[in-house]
Amino acid sequence: MIKQLLSFLKDTQNIANMQHWSQCAQMAEHIYVLVDNDHV
Repeated sequence: MIKQLLSFLKDTQNIANMQHWSQCAQMAEHIYVLVDNDHV
């Protein structure tokens, strides 16, 4: 579920009128990659 939420947030960087979310979208993308690669 966390990956779905992060995916939604990271996709906001591609929406033209959501520029105020660009930094959060970038951080969400970094966290998504970390969560996706966590194989503990």
